[in-house]
Amino acid sequence: MVFTATGHPSADAPAAMVQVAKDRAVLIPGKPVTVTASGRHITIDGVAAQVDVMKTLGAPVAVTFRPVLTAVSPTRMT
Repeated sequence: MVFTATGHPSADAPAAMVQVAKDRAVLIPGKPVTVTASGRHITIDGVAAQVDVMKTLGAPVAVTFRPVLTAVSPTRMT
């Protein structure tokens, strides 16, 4: 399975994506998955039966932030 970066990724973006995919791959049960980068392409090799699972390795992740509305001081209990 090959993922291709769109737009104008930074020079370190492929290496970062490889690391993210490797971190996710250790959570997949079964045969090992190999993740490599070549230019704007990230290649994920694994068992064909795991294609649906391997697609999640390259899926975008959204990070959201929310404001903290109240702060609670820690209380010391004895």
